[in-house]
This record gives sequence, C-alpha cells and structure tokens, in this order.
Amino acid sequence: MPQLLTPAFLTPYFKDGKKHKSYVETVKIMRRLKVHADGEIPEDLIKKQRPSEEDATYKYRISIYEALTEEVVGKILTSLGKIRKSRDWHINFNDDQLPSKLKTRTQDTLRAYTETEFPFFKNFTTWLFNVCLKNYVVDPNGIVMVIPLDINVKDGEFIRPYPFIFNSDSILEFVQDKYVVVKSTDNATYSYKDKNGKSHTGYDGKVYYAADTNEIQRWAQIDAEGNLAMTWSYQHNLNMLPAYKLGGVFYKALDTDIIFKSRCNPIIGRLNMAANEISDLQAEVTQHVHSEKYVHATSECTSCQGTGLNEATIGSENVLPCSTCKGSRYLSVSPYKHIIVTPPRPGEAAVPNPPVGYVQKDVQIVKVQDERIQNHFYYAYAAISMENLSRSPLNQSGIAKEVDRDEQHVFVHGNAEDLVAIAEKFMNIANEYRYRVLITDESERRKCLPMINVPQKYDILGSAYLIDEIDKATKAGANPLIIKNLQVELAGKQFSDNPKLKAELQITLDLDPLFGLTDDQKMSRLQNKGVTQLNYTISSGIGMYVRRAMLEKGEEFIKLPPQKQMEVITDYAQADIDDMTPSATVKKMIATPDAVPATAVA
Repeated sequence: MPQLLTPAFLTPYFKDGKKHKSYVETVKIMRRLKVHADGEIPEDLIKKQRPSEEDATYKYRISIYEALTEEVVGKILTSLGKIRKSRDWHINFNDDQLPSKLKTRTQDTLRAYTETEFPFFKNFTTWLFNVCLKNYVVDPNGIVMVIPLDINVKDGEFIRPYPFIFNSDSILEFVQDKYVVVKSTDNATYSYKDKNGKSHTGYDGKVYYAADTNEIQRWAQIDAEGNLAMTWSYQHNLNMLPAYKLGGVFYKALDTDIIFKSRCNPIIGRLNMAANEISDLQAEVTQHVHSEKYVHATSECTSCQGTGLNEATIGSENVLPCSTCKGSRYLSVSPYKHIIVTPPRPGEAAVPNPPVGYVQKDVQIVKVQDERIQNHFYYAYAAISMENLSRSPLNQSGIAKEVDRDEQHVFVHGNAEDLVAIAEKFMNIANEYRYRVLITDESERRKCLPMINVPQKYDILGSAYLIDEIDKATKAGANPLIIKNLQVELAGKQFSDNPKLKAELQITLDLDPLFGLTDDQKMSRLQNKGVTQLNYTISSGIGMYVRRAMLEKGEEFIKLPPQKQMEVITDYAQADIDDMTPSATVKKMIATPDAVPATAVA
C-alpha cells in the first residue's frame, strides 16, 4: 500500500485551510451545547434577540451576564456519571484465559494498565467519566485518537497508549477506518530572527497529528512563516485506524461521513430561551429591584453660587460644569450623611416634608421572569426525562408531569451503550498497541480483552423522589411487592457507602413473609388463621433475627442464597415459638423450681 501521509497530501490541511465537507455543521452542533456546558457568554444569542439594541446597552448586558444554564448541564452530567455506580457496571477481565506469555507478567496485563497504571487518572474508568463523558455529551462528532505517550520503549516494556480527544473544531479530516488529520491544542516553540537579525523564540507554533491504518505522525511549526516539519513518526502497523468518533444519535450522512447529534440535544432550545431571559432578568433586577432614593434640593452649591458652572471658564469658548456639584447647582447628599434642610427664603415655596423619599417600583415583572426561567429549566430536564433534577418541579401548579422512569431508563441506557462502545474501542486499540509484537496470534491477543456489560439497573433518581413514591404507593394501597422493591431501591441508595448495613436492610425486606402489613393486620390474620404462627413470628421479629444472624455468622450469612438465609431465620423463630408453648413453660418450671411462682405451687 503506498504511503498516504505525505507532505503533498497534508499541506493543504496545514497551510491552505482545507477541511472535511461536514466541518461547519459538526462545529455548529458542538457549539450550540458547549456554550451552556462551559458557562460561556452566549453573545450571538443575545445579539440576535435584540438586533437594534445600542452597543453600550449590549456591552452592559455582556459584562453582567451569569451563565446559569451551566447548572442544568452540570446536573445532567452528574446524573449520567452515576452510570458507573450501577450494580451491574463492570469491566470484566478473565485472567484464567490470559495467553501463556502474560500469565507470569500480571503487572503488564491490560487489566493492570487500565485499572491501576493508567496515565494521569490511575484507571481508565475515571478517564471515561471525568473526561470523556462531557466531551461525548457536548460534541458527539469529536474523535478519540489513541496515541502512544512514548514511542521509544525499552526491551521488556510495553507501549502506553492514551486516548486523546479532539473536538469538532480541531478535526480537519476524518475518513472512517482510513485516515484522520487534526489540529492539536498544544503549541510548539520555534526560533526566528527579526529584521535586525536578532534571534527570538516563538511559543505559539501550531501542532498537527495525522494517522492512517499503519502510521501516526506529529507535525509542528518551525518558523515565523508558518512552515511545519514532522517531529516524529510511529509505524504502529495495527492495520486499523487508531481513531474513532465519540458518537451519539444518528443525524444524517454526507456520503460516508456520518453526523451525530447529542442525546442531550433536545435541551438546547429551552436553554437558549433561558439564556436570553436571564439577560433580561438581570436588567430588570437592576431597574426594578434596586432602591432609588430621591432628595429635594436644599442647599445651593457654594462653589458656583447655584449657577452650575465653573466660574474660571465662564466667558471662554469651553465652559465647564462646576467641579463640586457637577453642574446640578445643588450640593450632593451622601446616604451616610445627615440631610440639612435650610428654611425657605422670602418668596420661596415651603420645603417638602419629608425632603427625601424612594421611588416605588413594580417588582412583579421580576417574579414573572424568574418563574419563566425556572420553567425553561424544568422543561429542558423534561425533554430528556430528567424532571427530577429540577429545583422547582412545579407539580403544585398542575403543569408538571411525573417522572416517567421507563423514558428516563431509555435515555440513560442509550448513553451507557455509547460509553461502553467508546470503552470497547479503546480497549481493542490499546490491546493491539501493547501486545501485537509479543503475541502474534490475533485470537490469542483477543483473550486479553475484557467484557464490558451495558448496565441495566441505574441509580439515577434521588432519595426524596423515592420516598415520595413509597408514600404515594402506600396511600394508594399498591401491591406490597411494589412497595418492597421501592424500599429496597431506597436502601441501596441511602447506604451505598455502607455495604453491610445495605445488605442487612435488603435481607430484612426480602425475608419478611408479611411485608407491608401493620401489626394489627398481622394479628388479625393470625387470629383468623390466615397465616401460620411461624410466619407471624418471623415477620414480627425479622429485624431482630437478621441482626442476630449477622452477628453470629458474619459475612457468611450475607453470602448465603435466600433459601439458606430463610432456613436460619426460621430456626430462630421456631426456637422462640417452642420456648413460648405451655409444655415448654412447664418443663422450665420443673427444671428451675426456685423460679416457680408461689401461686403455681399452691
């Protein structure tokens, strides 16, 4: 195969501004959400909303703008970050099937590299959720390019491949499975001479990376004219492109170039509206909430004798205002000084009483605007079934819908699938980088790869929401099994950092045969022979029995299957029943006559 990454091929990208055909569209997709995710000032939005606004007013809006929409995106990212806390999120390596050449080198396995030795973050999962997640949500057309951190490794060492993310505005070309050209955010240093022949060092040199299925190159600026030279080249010989798109929801395709939109794209419209109205709200607060004090003039300025003019400039071509009263003719009054009211002169009107006051303003518009902004936030969350994240759920006003857990599950599951795909692609490329020389058999190399399951159970909803759901279900007389499952979920959330207590609560709920019944209901069923004495005893003392089992048997009890756990609890309950039978009482009395009451002897 002829070499593709030649200077003739790359120069149009480096110096002539050549870009792929979907560049403009992918950058637009990224920037629409990035402005909110990064807390940037939406200058274009504000300008388009008020095209006839004076520049001074526009600049004032920009100077006081606060990016409150960043809070919305931040909460969504935090919730999606909980995917890693799902009970079934696992990156499973099977050490038993490792190739023989790695079985004695466990410190060099892919597991060791990605779980304990991963550069900068210690483990790959942390990078996936701390770095990749936000880029994936904001810029689905960004790419991950896996580049070795060091290409000159010593004998016995392995390449350390690292996933670098390049956003859409840095991607000059990307052809799936063939080649990629990107501009780095790094800067190169270069030397140059000025017109006097004096040497200087430039620190703003451009850096580019290019890769195909066999090679990676790094190019850097070498002079003030913008010329570039290849600083290093690495023949990876993977026979595949070590780069791939982050991905998202399919939007459209331009020939073979697939364009994605973020799964969070539906929130953008509401956030744009909120951003515009936040700017209006800030202006309204300034105009309608800040107190404005007025003072009736009481004393003429002694410097200008009430003329308002600088006497030294009177009669000249450039008459200036009085430097003391600034041309107002009256002395200014500080809010921290006494106001001195002089009596009226003959013929003057009486001094107003009081001589000071405050302008009364209508603050209702501020309240309305604030409610509208909160509504925009709420419906932004609702667009992706994340209503529970809103600070003001608005359900008291009757316009909010309940959180649809199925819809939320679909949204979160879609993101989880994409993240797993990103992780699997990196693992595959990293595995080839590290072991293609040591393990020449591809089928053997693949045994180093982990299985990454897409989780099915997500811990997204907050505790307050679950408590409210339990209360509603209880009042509505829902099936006890539904209530029990909600309580199990709540226990898992509340005590996620205390596995032993979490297990105790879950076992208590699972083994209670009369869960959901009150003490009176349990007694009524026992008297009517609706339940056995054994089940009644177990249910009445389930918490005590589980605690006793955990104290006596420790972790072993937690590890037992539910049937065996139930056998232990049943033995405890049966022993209590036997102790409470009349025959057992008589036997105890005979065995310990000193304890027999006098009435019993008589």
